[in-house]
Amino acid sequence: MFKDDDFLKMEFQIYNVRDVDQVDRLRNIYGLELLVGNNRDKIIRYLLYMYDYGSPFQTIRDVPQRKRAVAMHCNFDFHKEEKLLKDLFSLEGIYSVIVVGILKEQNNALYASIVIKEQLFHQYAERLIRPITPGISDKDEIDALVKQQKLGQALDESLVSIQRAYKEMSGGDSILEKVLPVAVQITKTESIARMIKYRQ
Repeated sequence: MFKDDDFLKMEFQIYNVRDVDQVDRLRNIYGLELLVGNNRDKIIRYLLYMYDYGSPFQTIRDVPQRKRAVAMHCNFDFHKEEKLLKDLFSLEGIYSVIVVGILKEQNNALYASIVIKEQLFHQYAERLIRPITPGISDKDEIDALVKQQKLGQALDESLVSIQRAYKEMSGGDSILEKVLPVAVQITKTESIARMIKYRQ
């Protein structure tokens, strides 16, 4: 399907590598250490060929077709490993967190943008739900309402911006786009935990 040279643009150089654990850069991806068992290597290869921006499989625009092509390339048995493939295709559990780690490792600017936009969104929301102080003058109350309306508009714009960033990060994969917000939160929490552990 692809030539050897087609894999040279991959961020994670796993093509023709016997043991993916020898690829140093993979150590930065949260969740990979939780994968154990006989299928570990195949699962990691599947996730990387599927979500590495430089993967030649990215040329297959139809995402379900791309998933099947990558699974075949990784030598999955579609009958014997049906449940595993279903979980991989739908990014169940830890797989979504690993994918966020893969995307984050490739595109830290976009990931950072999402984290910052989400923080701003929550700040807007927190300020917006504060009640207007009772007993203030009519003029002050109107001013407060106008400010809340502007905050509401900023909140809406922030949400659209976050959704656009998730769409960009997912690369057209609708399932990934749905699980990204939760997986990003888990990844952020893990990053904080690692920083705390590092400082101790």
